[in-house]
Amino acid sequence: MRSKKRTAALALGIYAGILGTIHGVFQLAQGSSEISGMLIQAIGAPCNPEQVWHACLPALTFAETYRSSGILAIAFSLYALYIILFPNPRRPLAMFLPAVMMLLLGAGFVPAFLAALSGVAMALESRGKTSKNDSKGWRVVSYFWPAAPLLFVIWSTAAWVVGSVYNDVLLSLGFALFLVGDLLLPFLTLLSAVGADHSALHG
Repeated sequence: MRSKKRTAALALGIYAGILGTIHGVFQLAQGSSEISGMLIQAIGAPCNPEQVWHACLPALTFAETYRSSGILAIAFSLYALYIILFPNPRRPLAMFLPAVMMLLLGAGFVPAFLAALSGVAMALESRGKTSKNDSKGWRVVSYFWPAAPLLFVIWSTAAWVVGSVYNDVLLSLGFALFLVGDLLLPFLTLLSAVGADHSALHG
């Protein structure tokens, strides 16, 4: 039976790879224009980061042009997808390389964060059974499974549809939306998966 950590790794890693690729595609659309500074918006003009809920997909990149940044972002995002879909048990830490490169080469902050969380889930899964220490704490977070990953999947897909219709509503939520949808839910997905596996093993 597939462990909950593996399921969490898949949910987080697949979305990270897809969203990182989207960042890269939008950067390719900006052509070979040079990048001034390291902080960019993947979606170029006329997109205004202060007027859309997704802030035109902000990212960090050390590439010199949008085209090169886009190519690298797509390459490492697809590499992350490959690792999560075809994991190598002998390389449990493999996901951390694309996560770091996604962060540095234009695939976006959220995709890189999700890829890193996916890597943590894969690394923890490779350890097998956990000790009984703090079993009560793991039991508490296990109660959020499968609600946390379900809410994450719903948010990560529905937000783009809702945002296209109710942009001003999501924009008004601002940092709270980012904190809950992009940080808290993914982190809770990982914790609840570890807790659910721990509870299943130790009762």
